[in-house]
Amino acid sequence: MHGRTIGSRARLLTIGIAIAAVMLTGCTAGSTPTTMPPASPAPTTVSSPPSAGPASVRFGTTYRWPDGLSITIGKPKRFWPSGWVRTVNSFSHYVQLKVTIRNGTAARFDVSRLAITARSGGKDADGVHDPGKLGGSPPRSVATGRAVAYRIAFGVRKPADVTIAVVARPGLAPVRVTR
Repeated sequence: MHGRTIGSRARLLTIGIAIAAVMLTGCTAGSTPTTMPPASPAPTTVSSPPSAGPASVRFGTTYRWPDGLSITIGKPKRFWPSGWVRTVNSFSHYVQLKVTIRNGTAARFDVSRLAITARSGGKDADGVHDPGKLGGSPPRSVATGRAVAYRIAFGVRKPADVTIAVVARPGLAPVRVTR
């Protein structure tokens, strides 16, 4: 984790806590984040289960929490990061995913509270920061009634075996995303 800032370290700590929470409860180059107009929910929408445990959805399926916040994690696609990224990561395989957040809540959603982690081949995956190929950082927040989309990437052991864990914020059930 070469050259990380204090903010990055805090985010990694948040991600680590999110992984622990999930486990304890049972479990185009250079583009930038885009703001999309509100849209009707996709037909493949899953709402929060009645239990407090993590929900499980498939890649490409929209998950909606009871408060109206929803997220879609697109199917993993092979990714080859910039050369400098490969030198600071010990992985030989990488995947990228499109993240879409729709805010149907009554308040602005703080994206910095969102934790997305990955596992592959029974091991933790490593988040990849490659603004040259993935675009800039995700937006800081999503206004009520709006949606944003951005791309993330991970170094993985087995590209065909990727599981994503999402913790939107405290108080909302974690979500596991699989094939």
